[in-house]
Amino acid sequence: MRKTLGLTIIAAMLAVELSIGWNLFRDKGEDSLWGAGKKDVTAIMASGKYIVPKQGSRNSLEYKIVEILQGAAGDKIWARQQALEIALKALDLSHWLELNSLRYEFNFVDIHPASGKELVISVSAGKDNGLVAVFSPGAKGYELIGALTDLVPVTHVGVIGLPGLDYKALVIDEYLDEMTGAFFKVKTKSVYIFKGEALEKVWERDRYRKEYWPEGGQLKGDQTSWLMRKEEAAIVFRPEGKIEVTGIRTQGRSKNLGDLAGEYEITKKEKIKEVYIWNAEKRAFVLQ
Repeated sequence: MRKTLGLTIIAAMLAVELSIGWNLFRDKGEDSLWGAGKKDVTAIMASGKYIVPKQGSRNSLEYKIVEILQGAAGDKIWARQQALEIALKALDLSHWLELNSLRYEFNFVDIHPASGKELVISVSAGKDNGLVAVFSPGAKGYELIGALTDLVPVTHVGVIGLPGLDYKALVIDEYLDEMTGAFFKVKTKSVYIFKGEALEKVWERDRYRKEYWPEGGQLKGDQTSWLMRKEEAAIVFRPEGKIEVTGIRTQGRSKNLGDLAGEYEITKKEKIKEVYIWNAEKRAFVLQ
């Protein structure tokens, strides 16, 4: 009896979640969904809010910790844990330390006008949250100068050089899977640079996106006719400040009613080809 009741409750909760998720895409025709759907999903993919914490010893990493992270002899597990704890506590996110799903990465890169390389710590918590914290060399250690919060899980951090910029731009890859409630998953690549004391986004694009919605905006259980849209793009950064994007965008209709994860008949396919050029004066990428 308990097992049956539990399954009934789970099924009801799932139905409500799917219904709520579908509100993102309802009342839109198939032809208009490409642009409109992309806008809705982009709104969910947080743009990254840059926070500058108050300065103080609790936001600082001793040089001993930094040297171990850079490869010097010492307890690397301890050093990583210390750096992670200081970053999360300074951002009032110490409760993340209790999560089994916590993932993090450390990189030393030159992304700030100040001399020396910065320590960039990317952290992902669960399937919905991520951040990037930046430590810069100071008089007594590496100071936490700011952090990009409100990100979704970060899968990679790298850098690129840009014409007219004496330091590197930070490249962040993110991945959000909302197939359970909102019928989409998306991978994005973003470029940030320091403008003054703030890390600001200067470019962003999806490199993968897949999303589904019921035809006519109606969920009909096993009689639902599902529509699908997928975009796959290869993104290449050129040394001269050029970004080249090539790929394929497809739309389809499920071959079997009620089968969201099954085979789809392709109804539309188009090639993607985009070129963005870095404008050093405006400090922004411009679509050609």
